[in-house]
Amino acid sequence: MNTPIPETLNMLVLTLTAAGAVFLLLFLVMYARLHAFIALMVVSILAGLFSGMPVKKIIETMQEGMAGTLGFLAIITAS
Repeated sequence: MNTPIPETLNMLVLTLTAAGAVFLLLFLVMYARLHAFIALMVVSILAGLFSGMPVKKIIETMQEGMAGTLGFLAIITAS
């Protein structure tokens, strides 16, 4: 028997996930002295998992985001 999750509970989980991700990112960079890129990758994966995204979708989204950013930087650097 699957009961639907109330919309307010879903919004609360997503809000807490976003707030937790920000605090975790700050902790990893400032106190754990982890490189910012690696910390951002770890936090992004964890935020995606906690928000209910499938692992395959998380990987695809990260690949698309990095490709778009690197392509944009390549255009600026080449100019």
